[in-house]
Amino acid sequence: MALSVKGILGKVSPLDLFTVWIIVFLVMPLLFSINDLLHLEEDKKMKRERLFTVLDIPKRQLTIILTSLILLLILLAGLRNILTLGFLILLMIFATAYGYYKHKKRTILTYSFRTLSGFALYLVISSYFGLTVFDILLAIFVGLTDLQVHIIGDVRDILKDKVADVRTLPVIYGIRATNLIVLVLQFISTSFLLILSNITADTVINSKNLLSSVFVGIPRLAIIWVVSFYLVAWVVYLFLLQREKVPYQWLHACFHGAKVMTFVSIGISISGSTWVIVFFFIIWILSYTTYLWADNRL
Repeated sequence: MALSVKGILGKVSPLDLFTVWIIVFLVMPLLFSINDLLHLEEDKKMKRERLFTVLDIPKRQLTIILTSLILLLILLAGLRNILTLGFLILLMIFATAYGYYKHKKRTILTYSFRTLSGFALYLVISSYFGLTVFDILLAIFVGLTDLQVHIIGDVRDILKDKVADVRTLPVIYGIRATNLIVLVLQFISTSFLLILSNITADTVINSKNLLSSVFVGIPRLAIIWVVSFYLVAWVVYLFLLQREKVPYQWLHACFHGAKVMTFVSIGISISGSTWVIVFFFIIWILSYTTYLWADNRL
């Protein structure tokens, strides 16, 4: 999404594009590993088959691996520019704080840092190619959208979270109230996106490798797609809630798919390139089907 919004996909050097994907590829398992370590006891109670509940990795080896990943990420980001490095550090802090406060059962702080993690992740990728004020505003939308799907994931995990005494919104307020909260969040984030669609000029903060300082705005068609995806997701989600013995990951999956398609719709609407559209859809199909296949461990 960040690449398409800047209109640089296919114009940036292969080395830069490869480096960005390496950063994303490395940072995600690093953050998941830290989160799993913080939730080790809860995962054992919930009988989740995660990396550290299945494999017994010596602490010395684990420390070396995680430290090496952190140093490599800092090197890749730092060689680019100070903003990318700064947002990467913030991402690691926010993601670690999210896992810590979820372990400590601090609901508001947990969701706040989850939102900030999505916000920072977008800016890590975006700032690599040059940062603008619009990027920061769009990152807010990304953070809010990620939060919505995470809350639906808590509906999926409600029975296991009760066993582990994790204080999520569904556990505290019930599924109906949680659905209402998600609906309100979606209304806010979509309205915010509508406001962003009226922005036609942008202010450059860091112009390194930025091709243009003028942004044409998000097409209204992309917003129609966003609303359509979430309407379909709600229909499927509410239908699944009424059924028994539905694989619980599908409750999360219907909104996860809508979230991904939300980002894809913005990216392909702005890029205007047919091959970019095909590329995004192929990647989405492969990643989403893999997610559904592997998600029985969550």
